[in-house]
Amino acid sequence: MDKSHLFDLPKDFLKNLYTAFRRDATEDWLDRLPYFLSATAARWDLELGAALPGLSYNYVCSVTLPRPNLKRETRNRLDIFSERLGFDRQRLWAWIVAPSHMSAWWDLREDGTGGEYAIACGEAFLELK
Repeated sequence: MDKSHLFDLPKDFLKNLYTAFRRDATEDWLDRLPYFLSATAARWDLELGAALPGLSYNYVCSVTLPRPNLKRETRNRLDIFSERLGFDRQRLWAWIVAPSHMSAWWDLREDGTGGEYAIACGEAFLELK
């Protein structure tokens, strides 16, 4: 049984686990912890950091959220809406391009700033066609 992951966990955390739970259950959970963490990180596209200090019975670590890939997310959402609503994908695309640019227009400020996110969305929508 590989226990190299134990060296990264605070001693008080390990002591609490072994005190509260059966030894075999604790070791099984600790052996599976790296898999759970990597699977969660992959599923949510996260970068996991070190365990937070002061752990008692729950494992908590820092997480870095990725910058969203606007084009990929937009394409995925458009495909999901098309499939679930039963609408033609091109028709849905046409319905979202104009409102995104109108949203940018309404977000403009007197100094000429604003609307950047809506414009970026509109540009991503235009590239999806």
